[in-house]
Amino acid sequence: MNIAQFTQEFPDLCAASKKLHANPPNENRCHSGHTFIHDLTVAALCLKIDPNEPIAIMAACAAMVHSVDHCVEKDKVKDTIKYMVEENLSHILSAPMRSAVAEAAIRHKELNRDDQLTVQITLMDADRLANLSLVTALNLARTAPKERPTLELAHLDEENPATTYRDPQSTLDEIRTHFQYIPMLRMEKAKEIGHEYAIELSKFVGRLGDQISELGLEDVAI
Repeated sequence: MNIAQFTQEFPDLCAASKKLHANPPNENRCHSGHTFIHDLTVAALCLKIDPNEPIAIMAACAAMVHSVDHCVEKDKVKDTIKYMVEENLSHILSAPMRSAVAEAAIRHKELNRDDQLTVQITLMDADRLANLSLVTALNLARTAPKERPTLELAHLDEENPATTYRDPQSTLDEIRTHFQYIPMLRMEKAKEIGHEYAIELSKFVGRLGDQISELGLEDVAI
């Protein structure tokens, strides 16, 4: 199954996700870059990286609700995910399958652990891959805090020493932090795609610095 077929098979779930993103109850979203397109991207990657189609489909369903934590208040995340899963999948998936879908979405931000079901592992790998995509690079620039620069001329070749994963000093540095996802990938197909995405993202980051250097902008003292 590909993503187009998935959206046809699960129209209610996709519509519910799109509606939530369009009108998030939490006006102070912690990361507005987690859009409906992000959820679709993660779902598409779930379908690509897991060779077990039933598990891949369950993970794709989880992908469509995994950004709930960016749309509602923290204390309402679990209940909202469970509600969306029950409301839109009860006529398609069995109770144990729905439970696995909800659990994967609720727990998707965890670090790698031995007690995670394959549905969750697939979702986590797909989410990390999505964050290495060029689409995400565009989203990060669009959703960055107004006070944060797109890049710093003094740090074209490497991260600002003050940058952390949670507090990047520029959008360029935030993109760089996403390379940390590569060693976290667990599924073989995810590792393969991750390698390809990392190469493309590295080219983008490297060429960006080259163009600015070619203009001599890094030598400007202001």
